[in-house]
Amino acid sequence: MDFPADPDLNHEWNAFEFPEDSVPERKTSNNWNSKLTGRLVTFRRPIRLAYVVLGIFIIIASIVWYYQNMQGIETITTANCQYKELKLPDGSMVYLNSGTKLTFPKKFTGKIRRVGLNGEAFFDVVKSKGKFIVQTTEGTITVLGTCFNIRSRNEQTRVIVEEGLVRFSADDTTENVILSKNYMSEIYDDHPPSKPQLINVKEWLGWRSGKLVFKRATLSEVSGEIGRYYDIEISIK
Repeated sequence: MDFPADPDLNHEWNAFEFPEDSVPERKTSNNWNSKLTGRLVTFRRPIRLAYVVLGIFIIIASIVWYYQNMQGIETITTANCQYKELKLPDGSMVYLNSGTKLTFPKKFTGKIRRVGLNGEAFFDVVKSKGKFIVQTTEGTITVLGTCFNIRSRNEQTRVIVEEGLVRFSADDTTENVILSKNYMSEIYDDHPPSKPQLINVKEWLGWRSGKLVFKRATLSEVSGEIGRYYDIEISIK
């Protein structure tokens, strides 16, 4: 009886093919990749939101910068115990008392020259075909060319005319008064302008020569002016 020759084990092993479904899948790697992808998506959302917020902020800042610089809004302020003299774009002169803020365009366009005032200032306005308007928190002062003083503090606006004519009107009413040389009018809170009163302009405008002059002033008004003049704080009990 003949027996088969010894088999070639290497040949038989290489010829053997494993079924594809017999090799186990490595699900751990796939699960990890899916989790990692989900986290990346989660992380990207707040980053995108941050970019959107940053973009909006840049746009708003650009608009503000353009309005203040390209449109030309100038702001001049004085601290306590400080005085300034400046020339406006039309050649008008303004003298600022201490503790005052003045805003105006770097270039006047059109027929209206408009400035804003919070504090006290003396104006020497150049005559022009266009109106010159000073806006305070209580009223509006309209002129063509004149010299006048405006004091706007503590919900009170006072106008004193040294030369020319001024129209003084309250913002909350339609009433107004016309002031001529050496006349004064005031607005308190929401009241209309007071009746024009003849005064001694030099006495009322003593601050222009470095003097403190008070006429019918309240205690709070006196303490406020002294505090600004000497740059000190005064408390009343």
